[in-house]
Amino acid sequence: MTTFKHPLAHQVASAYLKALPLVSILVLLNCQFIVGHFVWNWSPINWYWFLSYGLFPLADRDVRHLINLLSQRAESAPTAPKPRAALYAAGLPLMPLEDYDPHQVHILPALGRVSLTLLLAPAIVLISQIGHHNAL
Repeated sequence: MTTFKHPLAHQVASAYLKALPLVSILVLLNCQFIVGHFVWNWSPINWYWFLSYGLFPLADRDVRHLINLLSQRAESAPTAPKPRAALYAAGLPLMPLEDYDPHQVHILPALGRVSLTLLLAPAIVLISQIGHHNAL
């Protein structure tokens, strides 16, 4: 894979690569599947997915900036009670975040953040642009 000399180009390319599988799945889910046939369906929903995909790097930048601001301002949150040994033995996926190493990547929260950012990308960009305009 080629390396980018400019960090902004690297951020934009990685943002597009993060959202590409999700957009592909959403476009295919909007198509019609009939026994023995595949009917390509192009509707306003597909236009929305591609608009969201085009705006995703801007929305992702704004969401990451907001998360950084919130994490800097966050005070120590109250700790949840420790789960019982039965929850650990059952292998339930909802474990407290304090059980994980801080350097581990949490795939479900990251996937949820990317999914919500993609679905709401036009609104996020519009709100951030209005906020920047009002700040001036």
